[in-house]
Amino acid sequence: MLKAKLGKYKLIHVITDLDVGGAETMLKRLLALETDKSRILVISLTDIGKIGQDIEQLGLKVHALNMNGALSFPIALFRLIQIFKATTPDVIQSWMYHADLLAGIAARICGIKNIVWGVRGTNPPIGNKQTFFIMKMCAFLSRVIPKKIIYVSQSALDSHVSYGYNKKKSVYVHNGIQLDSINFDIEGRALIRKKLGIPDTDTLVGTLGRFHADKGQDLLMNSIQQLLPNHPNVSFVFVGRGCDKLPEITGLGDKQDSKAPKIYFIGEQHNIQQWLSAFDIYCLPSRTEGFPNSLLEAMLLGLPCVATPAGDTVIIAADTVSVTADISSESITENLSAMLSLTSEQRIQLGKKASAHVKKYFSIEKAHENFAKVYAEIQ
Repeated sequence: MLKAKLGKYKLIHVITDLDVGGAETMLKRLLALETDKSRILVISLTDIGKIGQDIEQLGLKVHALNMNGALSFPIALFRLIQIFKATTPDVIQSWMYHADLLAGIAARICGIKNIVWGVRGTNPPIGNKQTFFIMKMCAFLSRVIPKKIIYVSQSALDSHVSYGYNKKKSVYVHNGIQLDSINFDIEGRALIRKKLGIPDTDTLVGTLGRFHADKGQDLLMNSIQQLLPNHPNVSFVFVGRGCDKLPEITGLGDKQDSKAPKIYFIGEQHNIQQWLSAFDIYCLPSRTEGFPNSLLEAMLLGLPCVATPAGDTVIIAADTVSVTADISSESITENLSAMLSLTSEQRIQLGKKASAHVKKYFSIEKAHENFAKVYAEIQ
């Protein structure tokens, strides 16, 4: 019954979840380029999520295991074994630690050897002991389970080899972006700025990302307090899952007064093109990254950017982004202050240079080609 329902698949992607995030977005972009979508199955260990719905709209089958916490690991493993036995895929590609571990074990039990793991961050999430433990298990098993391990960045590859991952199986394939997916939205810009009450004459500095210590929102908030006295016509906005809770957590929202630039805390949004269009400057304050998609999107749109040297940011940026000397509030303040001191025309020229750089080196087509090469090599 299960075999008849699922059919035969050439490639199965297994991912921890399909909420909005860097790995999930990258998977969606890759799948959009597949010519034979009927031969590809996507499995989420948890629920389908917003990205899963988008993938279904592309014409692909998405199967959710609805795993809920570590206690459901055995059930998820059993269900993966059932699916793999029923579908006998040529290649299994997993994304992120939990999926790497469960899909890798299930595939080996089923006698499937063409297994590719995907590591999407430079380091395990800060303060998450369970994820760190799973990462170390993957490091130990990397010698016997996957044929290849695809890292999102060179920094992620180097870091995980130091954790014990097998270096001989390691491959670096950077993210890519669909070059026509992000375009300046003048109506969306006006709509959002009107909604926030920001006049056209004011400068809006924005950041995108779920609220997490890795993403460094606290570093940027500390910088904002240092910047406020000297920049009366600047506003700041935090957009991402959980960012609407920041005032309660930090109390920063209560420190505003009528003379200070406004700070806005916005939850998860799906109209990212509109939000980026509303920004005048993009800031990436992350402590750790793999290959930051949001920075790539902001650069493609032509925004002048300030970013910390997290993950492969320096590689992405080249000489087109203002990269801080280190990962600290002080350095973010220094670079943002310098960016705010530029004229509008100078910032526009910097943004144009960043956009041209992304178009030249970071297309999704190039990334798709590199993934396909890895799959071809192991079969």
